[in-house]
Amino acid sequence: YLCNLYLMILTFPRNVAVEVLSLADYIVVCGARVYGSIPGDHLKERLDFTRSLTKLCDANIIVSGGRNVGEDHCEADIMCDYLKRYGVDDKKIIKEILALNTWQNISYSKALMDGSHPKIIYVSSDYHLFRIHKFALRLNCVGYYVGPKSNDKFLPIVNEMKSFLKSFKFVLKEKEDKIRKK
Repeated sequence: YLCNLYLMILTFPRNVAVEVLSLADYIVVCGARVYGSIPGDHLKERLDFTRSLTKLCDANIIVSGGRNVGEDHCEADIMCDYLKRYGVDDKKIIKEILALNTWQNISYSKALMDGSHPKIIYVSSDYHLFRIHKFALRLNCVGYYVGPKSNDKFLPIVNEMKSFLKSFKFVLKEKEDKIRKK
């Protein structure tokens, strides 16, 4: 099972035709580690990739990430500041400041979108896109999945495999809680 998961993460398609990009309503950028008020390397790669997408489409950008343990600032605030500093129109940026994990990135971002079937481009590190895809399917918030190619593959993919397995425990618990409320 773990070998199959590794291969699925490694080979998940991560490119989108320019025509699709031009039709996007939203670009959702998933947060990652920040250091003080500076984005970590993986987050910086995601933000630079997002900046390149803004040249190809006129979509609103949802920067999604709250303030995790050990972080001084909310990830969404830092992402917003970074994008504005590099010329992205702040009127196009929507901050989602509550998400503390990938499931919440997608769920909370979905709540900020207009329309019943928005066209969404998810941006994250390449090793993270498979999990985003699986969660988006479960949340009925499917889109296209793109991101910068990560140079360091092995350790991030191993961590992603652990997170993928751990996150399904979270999803099952959330589903269980909903059933109990009924």
